[in-house]
Amino acid sequence: MTRFSVGAVFLACAATAALAGGFWVTVYSAGAPVARGIPGTALVVAAEGCHNPADARLEGTAEGMVDGKRQSIALKFTPTSKPGVYAIKKQWPSEGNWVLSITGAYLGRSTTRRVELLPGGEMKILDK
Repeated sequence: MTRFSVGAVFLACAATAALAGGFWVTVYSAGAPVARGIPGTALVVAAEGCHNPADARLEGTAEGMVDGKRQSIALKFTPTSKPGVYAIKKQWPSEGNWVLSITGAYLGRSTTRRVELLPGGEMKILDK
């Protein structure tokens, strides 16, 4: 193989590695170190795996059943001092059963995390 061919293969592999890495959203509980110092935080979400986390778009809803009636509440994301990391404060009633659905999008990739809110402030990630 010539030096040109070896160099071309190396550059192609390096370009692929630079673009790879994926994109995902991580959910942290209010007790996690990343949530410290953010008063009223129910949980924290972070855009991860991307080159510019601040460019990721995050949105979500709280879906719940209260007294037999379904409710849907659009979530508000509060930026933290770290790019791509957002606090979600409690925006849903204490009554009923609630699941948060959080979707992130970055450069054509998207991912969703669903979190069941359990009694006592605990949470359970429904999709891994």
